[in-house]
Amino acid sequence: MTSIAPLISPSAGQVSQDVEAAKVALESLMAIRFFEEAVDGLFARGLMHGTMHLSIGQEAVATGVCAALRRTDFITSTHRGHSHCIANILVDIYFMLGNEELKKSAIKSGCFLLTQAFVYALESGDCRAKEIREILISYGREE
Repeated sequence: MTSIAPLISPSAGQVSQDVEAAKVALESLMAIRFFEEAVDGLFARGLMHGTMHLSIGQEAVATGVCAALRRTDFITSTHRGHSHCIANILVDIYFMLGNEELKKSAIKSGCFLLTQAFVYALESGDCRAKEIREILISYGREE
């Protein structure tokens, strides 16, 4: 098992009292919902086989649990666990997509995505924040 980065820093306090933390939580809720709906659509068209255990309507559970995790915590899930994974990988998703855009010479969109990764990395204390910042600086986006 590996440790994971928290979605929202435990030091941020209550989401209801922190606008930035609330925005991060909302983005997590939306990412989970969009994933769930996409998977449901694939399943309905016969493009995914097996059983479906969607967590539509339960996005806040994964977001809330993962927001409270610290870097030293571990997580396991058995039923409808994909939403927990999505709530924990926003830095990874934006970092990967940003690098893919840069490889295609799409500097503007690549730097936008890396900026999102940088913000989440800073918020969660992810050790990749420095690396992401250096990439942004190399493209003239961060000083």
